[in-house]
Amino acid sequence: HRFLEINNDIVDQIKNLLEKEKFEDLGRLLHGLISSGGNIGAKRIQTLASQTESAIKEQADNRVDLIREIIEAITDVLIGLDLYFAENPIEIEMLGDGELALRLQEIATAIQDFQGSKAAEIYQAVKVTLYKKGFRVLADKLESQFHDVENVGETFDELAEALGIEIVFDLDC
Repeated sequence: HRFLEINNDIVDQIKNLLEKEKFEDLGRLLHGLISSGGNIGAKRIQTLASQTESAIKEQADNRVDLIREIIEAITDVLIGLDLYFAENPIEIEMLGDGELALRLQEIATAIQDFQGSKAAEIYQAVKVTLYKKGFRVLADKLESQFHDVENVGETFDELAEALGIEIVFDLDC
C-alpha cells in the first residue's frame, strides 16, 4: 500500500526531528500527513497532523505532547495496515518503461487540454512506478501542478530527461 511505502520510516523521522528540536521541519513533514492520512481514511492522523502543525507554527506549549500523540497514532495505523496486508496481500505492479512513457504523455495531453482531473486519474497508475524508480520529488511536483499549465512543462522536461523518454507538452498546439 502506498501509505506504508511512503511513510515506512516516518515515525523515526519525526522522533529524530523532535530530538533535534527542528520544529519547522517537523511541521512540513506533518503537513504531508494531513492529505495522506485523509487519503486512507485515517481521520485521527489527519486531525492530529493538522493540530500539531498549527501548534508548531504557534509555538504552543502542547506541541511536544501532540507530536508524541501523532507518533502513537501513526504507529497504530502502520501496524494495522501491515497486519491487514499480510492477511490480504495485493501486488502493485510497476509500469514498464513504455507504459510509463505512454501514461506520462496522456497526463501531459490532459493538462494541455485543461483537464486536470483527468490527469490526476491517469497519474495514479504512474505514481507508484515513479516512487519506486526513485523519482518521488519529481512525482510529487508533477502531482501538485495538474492545474498549473504555466509551470508544469518544466516538470515534464525534468521527468523526460531523468527517465530518458520524450514527453511532448506544448500549450500552442
